[in-house]
Amino acid sequence: MQDYITGVIKQNDEIVSEIKGTYLGYLEFDGERYWDARDTVKFKISPSEIGFLPSDSRFREDLSSYISGDVDEAQAHKEKMEQEQRHDAKLRGHH
Repeated sequence: MQDYITGVIKQNDEIVSEIKGTYLGYLEFDGERYWDARDTVKFKISPSEIGFLPSDSRFREDLSSYISGDVDEAQAHKEKMEQEQRHDAKLRGHH
C-alpha cells in the first residue's frame, strides 16, 4: 500500500509507542485503533456554505491598507508581520 505508515514515538532514545496505519484508512497506537475512516461521519458542504477562514490572505492588514491607498500603514503592517515571522522561525530553531 502506498498510503501505509509506520513510526515510533521516542523519549530519551527509548521507544514509548509504535504507530501504524494508512492515511486514508486508520491509525493505531500500540495496537489500539484511535481513528478509522469507516467510523467517520461524512457530510457534504454546498458552495454557498463555504466561507473564508480568518487566516485567509485576503484579510491581511497590510493588503487591506494597501488596497485602500494607505501605503505607509501597509508598510507598517508588513514590517510587523515579517518581525513576527522571524520571531516564530527563531522559536522553531530556523535562523
